[in-house]
Amino acid sequence: MAAVTQQRVRGRPAHPNGPTFLTYTPDGSKLITAGTNNVIRVYTTGSDGEPTNIDDCQDNNTALAATDDFFVAGAEDGSVCLYSLETNLYDRMLTRCTLPIRDIAISPDGKWAAVASDELEIKIVDTQDMIRLLRIRDLTKPPKHLSFHPSGSYLAVSCTDGIIYIYSISTEEPTLVKKFDGLIRRLESDDERSSRAIWHPDGRAFAIPTATREIQVISREDGEKQRAFSGGHMGDITALAWSPNGAMLATSASDRKIVVWDTKTQKTIARYEYSGVINFVWHPKENIFSFVTSEGELFIYPNFLSPENLKLLQQPLQPAPFIHDPLAEIPGNARKALTNGLKIHLDDRTRRKGTPDSLDDILGPQSGGEEDDFVEDDDGAGYLDNINGYGKRSNDHLFSLDGPNTKRRATYEVFQPPRHESFQPGSTPWRGNRRYLLYRQKSSPTVTCASWRDYVLTMGNGPVGGDGCTKLLYTIENVKRDEVCQSEDIVALTENAQIKSVFFSDTGDPCIYDSLGTLLILQHWRTPGQARWVPLVDTKMLERLAGGRKEETYWPVAVAQNKFHCIILKGGDQYPYFPKPLLSEFEFKIPCSTAVVEETSDGSASEGPRLEESFVRSSLMLSLLEDLVAATNASHGQRTELSRREMEVDKVLLQLLNVECREGEDRGMKALEIVGLMRDSTGKMLEAAGKVAGRYGRSVLQEKINDLAERRLMGMDDEDT
Repeated sequence: MAAVTQQRVRGRPAHPNGPTFLTYTPDGSKLITAGTNNVIRVYTTGSDGEPTNIDDCQDNNTALAATDDFFVAGAEDGSVCLYSLETNLYDRMLTRCTLPIRDIAISPDGKWAAVASDELEIKIVDTQDMIRLLRIRDLTKPPKHLSFHPSGSYLAVSCTDGIIYIYSISTEEPTLVKKFDGLIRRLESDDERSSRAIWHPDGRAFAIPTATREIQVISREDGEKQRAFSGGHMGDITALAWSPNGAMLATSASDRKIVVWDTKTQKTIARYEYSGVINFVWHPKENIFSFVTSEGELFIYPNFLSPENLKLLQQPLQPAPFIHDPLAEIPGNARKALTNGLKIHLDDRTRRKGTPDSLDDILGPQSGGEEDDFVEDDDGAGYLDNINGYGKRSNDHLFSLDGPNTKRRATYEVFQPPRHESFQPGSTPWRGNRRYLLYRQKSSPTVTCASWRDYVLTMGNGPVGGDGCTKLLYTIENVKRDEVCQSEDIVALTENAQIKSVFFSDTGDPCIYDSLGTLLILQHWRTPGQARWVPLVDTKMLERLAGGRKEETYWPVAVAQNKFHCIILKGGDQYPYFPKPLLSEFEFKIPCSTAVVEETSDGSASEGPRLEESFVRSSLMLSLLEDLVAATNASHGQRTELSRREMEVDKVLLQLLNVECREGEDRGMKALEIVGLMRDSTGKMLEAAGKVAGRYGRSVLQEKINDLAERRLMGMDDEDT
């Protein structure tokens, strides 16, 4: 489903410039807003009249949450006040902190209010009895966001140090259940960017915004990463929320866009152009979407979803987007697939007629008789549908043996899997009367192709995968020698990614660039069945984008001289235009980990991960050159370069050994494995490794390194005794 850019609605001034907050009451009858002034506004849903103003509130409000009867507001002075929605007046002080309030969350039953401030503690206050108080005190950095689980039994806490904590609050003392590090970026407590963990309405997972501008879904049960929503934003995420039934996800970012995603497919279905959006809420029951900006404006968007997308909002509760959904493995919970690609409507079904040759007549009665009904809907959760008067599933899910009640089956919709569209690498669409690299393709089943010397790489659509999309396959062959190097192997694309360009490097290695900004190179492609795609650069992780201020993408041009050459596209452009922009080049940096590594003043914290990435990268470049030298009549310069790269790998390993020895004696096994990876046959590197171990007093490790050097000198394998 293509994303549609919707028409704009006019905003209304609600508060002065600055942080602004809003929330609906659970029944959707009222919308409440608060900002930097001392007035809180209460809007009545469906009314065009002026809102009710609650004056004499605290200045600089920083948090807001509501029930049907009251709402709670927190301010920069540390006060948390409760206001009655029946009288629209101040009721009482709920609690107070010594530092500014950052977030407030009310439990689904309205009995508890969790309060986050710049203090290293979270207060969970009884809304009816402020003396009853639970505390979370084991935080190392201040909390920024709070989110209650739909059941009210868990509380998700996003802290400024990039750590997410999940607490169980079903007992008198909150208990830490899980801790997630490296999923969200580190943000200051007053930063407009979001690191909030939002629970899916079915309660089995939560979603978080990542440093790479994606929305990652995490399973509550085991903490594993599930589906991800990617490619929708070019700026940092400022807000996110599931629709009330979990069928859609809405996100806003600093790229001036509000994006609506289909939860099931993780694809964008609508886009809205608004700048400065920092908070928004779905209406609990109607097709209304409200949001506020950093300028204090309020936008109430009736008929937010188009009629096509409104169907998603009208569905019952939808499941969280799991990669392997446990509920889908139970027959009674599985979604029903269309038979033979036909779209059968209830009105087209007729009563199934018996036949003398029916399967039941042939097989006779089966023992047990109820084997298909082993899943019972004993909790009323809707696992079984079409229940007959005897409490069993009826046969309404079967259509007539005579087929649908139509004249021609061909008039019914046939399932068509999404296919990869064909393209020419490096070509652009028309812009005015100009474009880059135009040539004509007609009646070609090939997606794309590229060549280097006598080698030709072709890509085409393959079989349909488990996700309902066709797999992208590639073949490499030498047309001069009539040899096939790789035959219909799968192109390793990230989920939801599309191929953007295919080309060969200056040394003849196949490369691809995808829509998520990842450059990959094919390793061991000359050996049949041994090829694999390895990422060289993830442009979303470039240091120039770390601050979040730059919004740019990259148009791939070449991989040459061990660098990625590209054109930088800014301002939301997707293609380069005339006059031809200057080329930029970036060093290779293989994404070895998604964890964010903070560098200390002396650089020690990042030395280990930096050297590990350097080892992986230098080993990859060495293997590519080894394959080239083995397959061709290598020149003297190439063999010299091969020796240099082998020495470079060993030098990186020597530096890694130094780090491990410095960390302590318990790193001895890893240090010995690092030494075993050295390729130097002269013994000089092993001698240097022994000296490194001796410098830190690792005598046992030094002896083992000397033994390894002796075995290699005698021509024995490392595993030989």
